[in-house]
Amino acid sequence: MTQIGRALNPKLRQQILATAFVFFLRYHVKRPFVNRTNPQIEVGLVAATCVYLAAKVEEHPFHIKSIVQAAQQAMGSNYPIDTTRISECEFHLMEALDFYMIVYHPYQSVVLYFKDLGLPKGTDTPFLQTAWMLVNDTYRSDLPLLYPPHMIALGVIYLTAAMQERSVEVDIGAWFAKLNVEMNDVLIIVQRLLDLYQSMTLYNRERTIELLTRLRQMQQ
Repeated sequence: MTQIGRALNPKLRQQILATAFVFFLRYHVKRPFVNRTNPQIEVGLVAATCVYLAAKVEEHPFHIKSIVQAAQQAMGSNYPIDTTRISECEFHLMEALDFYMIVYHPYQSVVLYFKDLGLPKGTDTPFLQTAWMLVNDTYRSDLPLLYPPHMIALGVIYLTAAMQERSVEVDIGAWFAKLNVEMNDVLIIVQRLLDLYQSMTLYNRERTIELLTRLRQMQQ
């Protein structure tokens, strides 16, 4: 989906992709990756449709033909996708989501926590840039399905503080001690992020495309 987003617009709002990732995760909670009852609905098509629907939900819609072109650019010009398939998949996607398409994200919570900590508000500060990067990366995991946005934001703040220890003049530990939150959950979120980064070192794009092709063949 990230590749599709970049193909659509290199400066695409990150929140659109974040919403698309949540749609994708929620969809596959209810639907298998290999859909034998409806083999036309496969992973790559769902991913492209999630971006298409998320852009509309976030009030920055793209023409459906642009989604097709971006998907083929990301997944190969021979990838079997067209406007009709996306339109049909959109209905299946909304049905799997129970037509509930409101998604809340950790971004606003991060900003509020920064304000409460008294940290610089500028988007060019290393601390905020790192926090934003970590929030974006949480969508590559199942964290959005397991924890509310404010808890994910706290995990991000905790990990960012550890990564930017020398540039932070605030006692992060004392700040967390004052919060009425379960620190064990915060630490689990941090550990899941670290596990994600470990797994990302093994990522191979060509191998991933090969596996997607194999999944599609299994459905035929």
